[in-house]
Amino acid sequence: MEENTQEPDHLAGTPNQVIIHEMPDGCFGIEAPQGASMRLIASLFHGLAEQDPSLQMDVDLSRRLGWTYFLGPQEALIQRRDEQKAEAEKNRPDAGAGFIERLRHWFEFGERGLSSETLAAYAKAKHGNGSLPEDIDYPLDAGDLRRCRLLVEQVPEASPNQLPDLLDASPEWKAIAFEWDALCAKMDEECPEWRNPPRDARSRQVSQMLSSIVYPEVS
Repeated sequence: MEENTQEPDHLAGTPNQVIIHEMPDGCFGIEAPQGASMRLIASLFHGLAEQDPSLQMDVDLSRRLGWTYFLGPQEALIQRRDEQKAEAEKNRPDAGAGFIERLRHWFEFGERGLSSETLAAYAKAKHGNGSLPEDIDYPLDAGDLRRCRLLVEQVPEASPNQLPDLLDASPEWKAIAFEWDALCAKMDEECPEWRNPPRDARSRQVSQMLSSIVYPEVS
């Protein structure tokens, strides 16, 4: 199925055209222009969910596969994630590769979030390959911290303790950097398989510890 959906003029100042691609494994890739009406997007999601309640959205696959949104049944998404991981491992540069090569691989294949992208941006700027970002995001829970750890494992230059400009600009990151080793040790203890956790894995102690570090006044 390939369907063009255009929002009526009375719902938006300019038309929004969204293209839905249905794939053989039951997944859907959705192309939407920047600034598309969220009312239109929500309506599309609702319609797809009515057809198949098992559909889930995967932000990482959306980015890696080049879609605005990517949805599918859980088993199909797992299969696609496994394929992406296999491709990432096949193309992973070794530890002796240059900083930019390792960081480029992470940008293409890594599990990214706002806080890990902040680390990557500051590491790039430190090495003269970019400017400092306007926004600074820091990890708020164990999932965010995990993505930061995956980046630092592949690109040690992105460790918060290696980024003095970031620590000067963000008291939250400064506090996290001070407790980085303790946070990592707690994650290793609570979720030893954190690199490839089962879907039902939870790290509540890590999230609580992180919250007490970032927001000491409310802990």
